[in-house]
Amino acid sequence: MQAARSPPANGRQSRAGNAASRVIRRSVRDGGGLRRLPECGAAHRARPPTRVYRPPCVRHKAVIVEAPMRIRVERGCRRARLRRTPMSALPAPPHTLLLATDLRGRCDRATDRARQLARQWQAQLHVVHVLPPGNESWPTLPLDLEPASPSADAAYAMQQLRREFVDDDAVQLHVIEGTPADAILELAVTIGCDLIVLGSDDEPPVGRLGRVLESLLRRSPISLLAVRKRPRSAYAQVLVGTDFTTESRYGLEAAVAWLPTARLTLMHVLDVAYQSLWLDAPHVDPLLAMEHDTMQAFLADTPLPADASTRLQTQLEHGHAERVLREVAIASGVDLIVISAFRRGLAFHILVGGTVRRIVPTAPCDVLLVRAPA
Repeated sequence: MQAARSPPANGRQSRAGNAASRVIRRSVRDGGGLRRLPECGAAHRARPPTRVYRPPCVRHKAVIVEAPMRIRVERGCRRARLRRTPMSALPAPPHTLLLATDLRGRCDRATDRARQLARQWQAQLHVVHVLPPGNESWPTLPLDLEPASPSADAAYAMQQLRREFVDDDAVQLHVIEGTPADAILELAVTIGCDLIVLGSDDEPPVGRLGRVLESLLRRSPISLLAVRKRPRSAYAQVLVGTDFTTESRYGLEAAVAWLPTARLTLMHVLDVAYQSLWLDAPHVDPLLAMEHDTMQAFLADTPLPADASTRLQTQLEHGHAERVLREVAIASGVDLIVISAFRRGLAFHILVGGTVRRIVPTAPCDVLLVRAPA
C-alpha cells in the first residue's frame, strides 16, 4: 500500500509551479516558433499572472508571456545584460581578393570595385573566369558548326582578361573549367582568399539572384561582396545591420576597420511579430527606450577605437528587414550594406532573422557579407 503524497510545504510553491508551467518562450528574432530556453531567474516564476514584455535578451533572446491580463514593460533581468569581453584587435582588412567574372558587360562594376579595394587595402588581387565543363558554353550552335575546343575557349578568355588588366602587372589571372560556384570556392581556398567579389546582375525590385551568387552566399565560408552599383569613389555611407549577436558585433568591427573613412549607421530592426506593441501608443516610448538601452550596451561591449564614435550613429526601426533596409538605404544615400554570419550553416540571422535571399535581391546598393570566425 503506497503512502499518501505529502502536500507541498506551502501554497506559494504550488502556485509558482503552476505559473511556471504556463510560461511560454518565443524567440523574438526567429519570427515565432516555440522553443525551450533557459530560465531568466526564479523571480519570474513566482509573479502573479501578468503579461510581461522584456527587452530581447542578448543571451536568451526570449520574451516571457504568462496570462494575457495586462502588459508591463521591464528593462530586463540581470542575466540578460550584455557581458563585457576583453578588448581585442579589430579584424584586419582582407589581404587577398578574388574577383569572379564572366566577362560580360556589367562585370566592369565589380572589376572597378575590386581594383579600388585592392588599392585601398594594398591587397593582392586574383581574377578568375570559369568555363563550363565540356561544350556547355555553346548549347545553341547549329548542328553543322563545330564548337570551339575547350583549349581555344580558355585561350580566348585569358586574352580577354589580359586585355582588361593590361596595366595591372600584380594581378593574378585564372581561367579554369568546372561548375562556377564550386570552382570559385576551390580556388578561393587554394589561394587563401579573404574576400570574394562578384557582380549582382538583377536590378531591384526584380528580387532574383543569379545561381552562382546565390550558391556562394549560402555556401561560402569566406566573406563576399556583391557589387550592384558602379563605383565612383571609396565607400562613404555604410549601413550595418545588427541583432546584438556575436556575429553582428564582428560585422560592425569589420566595417569600422575595413572602411576607416566611411560614415557608419548601426541599425536594428524590431520584429514585426510585436507590431501590436509598437502600434500601442502607451508602450511605444518604453519600448524605444528599452531598445535604445540595449543598443548602447551593445556598443559599449564592442571594442572600437575612440575615433569611431565620431563617424558612427545608431538607428532603430520596425518592420520587415528587407523593406526597411531598402527604404533607409535609398533615403540616406547608402552605398554599402554590411551583414554578417558565422562560417557554419546555410542560414544566418540578419537584423530580425531574415535570409540572404530576401536581403540581397532588394538592396539598392552593394552588399558585404562578413563571415565571422566560427
